[in-house]
Amino acid sequence: MKVSYSIHRNPIIAKFMENLRYLDGLGRGVPMIFREMKRLNAPTPEIIVDDSQVKLVIYFAPAT
Repeated sequence: MKVSYSIHRNPIIAKFMENLRYLDGLGRGVPMIFREMKRLNAPTPEIIVDDSQVKLVIYFAPAT
């Protein structure tokens, strides 16, 4: 997730949705979150993986 590598369950639907401009920048969201949190000197997000799910935890950092 951190290095912008994404796999689509159904690449035909993903391409169709991209052609209709419903999707843009596939696979760029999580790396962007990590970059922005670093830029803001906020806590680093955490990726938690278990048997049935993947979670991205974004910690709140009050403005200084």
